[in-house]
Amino acid sequence: MDGIFTPFLDELAQFAIADDDLEAAPITNRMRVPTAPTIAMARRAPPPPPSRSATPLTGRNQVLVPSQNWDWSTSAIGSIPTNQFYLADNLPQSTQNGGEFASSSDSFSKNYRLFLNMIDVATFPASVGLQQAKQRITAPKSSPASGTAPPGWTKIMPAGVLRWAPNWVASQTSKNWINEAITKPPQRPQTIRISLNAGGQPSAVARELITNHPATQPERLLRTFSAVSITAKNWGKITLSPGDWFESGLLQVGQSYMKNPEMFFGSSGLLRGRVSAFYVGFDVSLKFSGDQNLTQSQQSSITQNRKLELLGISLALDQTSSDLTGSMPKIAYTQAQKSPEIIAVEIETYPLIGT
Repeated sequence: MDGIFTPFLDELAQFAIADDDLEAAPITNRMRVPTAPTIAMARRAPPPPPSRSATPLTGRNQVLVPSQNWDWSTSAIGSIPTNQFYLADNLPQSTQNGGEFASSSDSFSKNYRLFLNMIDVATFPASVGLQQAKQRITAPKSSPASGTAPPGWTKIMPAGVLRWAPNWVASQTSKNWINEAITKPPQRPQTIRISLNAGGQPSAVARELITNHPATQPERLLRTFSAVSITAKNWGKITLSPGDWFESGLLQVGQSYMKNPEMFFGSSGLLRGRVSAFYVGFDVSLKFSGDQNLTQSQQSSITQNRKLELLGISLALDQTSSDLTGSMPKIAYTQAQKSPEIIAVEIETYPLIGT
């Protein structure tokens, strides 16, 4: 199997129900996504670095509903895409395993700066290193329009206004990844399977989708079938790593030199976790499957619309892969316009020492 997908299978293992099927856990505490926004110091590596977090817990993954088109681009030299910054820097609303991803407007980098300021300098054994870390997370004083970004910093342009921002490094640009996905042979198709029925009632994911698509073709599908499978011909995992403004070792050692470490760490802390990677699918298809016979009326109602808008993706009916007869009915749709879609994210969390 192509190596780019191996981590996807390994790290979404909590969704797995079969070799090629990954099932999202039920949603709890649903939150909506805002539209905007040892004593030795850790050794820093040049970007693009691997994850440099101090003893983080990984393997927590959440599905995006709807998915997001990965078409990020930059318009200024020395800048990163604004969407890239906000996805990486905004804390997740929840760090629970599975379920639906929701971003907050709370900034990881700003909370990291607050964390450094809360460490007791008088008792901290590496006070010089702490002071250097504070300097690296301090915004440049020069204008972003004319100044050169210092190590660890970059520029973004939200709402057309250029400003400084702590750098978040993506392992690959959308342009390069798209070119590779178009030109290289399809990988072995892999699937994320989402349950639409729980105890005879629509599952949490299905209820959320029905709320967003009342009295439409998606609602008919969501109420009729028991599961939907999301498949892509090419998958990719794109990592998001903090720049040189971030000292990973301080997250652990600093907890012992502050009054209220629980303010920052654990499931509700100000540094509870971050998006460390996202999963991209190219040439996406959806297949709805059921476990009981459909009436002729149901079959006619379902097939009357040949187009479908679901999970933020425009899809067209794939008749060759659909069969509504029998006890295991299925109907398939393929992506109308081939484009990369962000389907899920990986959440890296930072525990409170001793918990």
